[in-house]
Amino acid sequence: MARNATYPVEIGPLVTGDRHRHVRIERPGSAPVWEACATGADLVSALTVFRPDLDLGDESQVHWVGSPGQWPQG
Repeated sequence: MARNATYPVEIGPLVTGDRHRHVRIERPGSAPVWEACATGADLVSALTVFRPDLDLGDESQVHWVGSPGQWPQG
């Protein structure tokens, strides 16, 4: 996935056969981290650790690459 530095959090697309969405989280003063999240709960956990200041519902902070709010099945 191409990096889009416009958003502090970017949630990658649903990919057939992949059990996770790949999430890039920008951290102020540090390198971004990549997390593989299988569920919305995984995403919330990652944001709690790396960016507790962000609002998951704020579209100016969080960008979904297709299928917002959806997670891989199975």
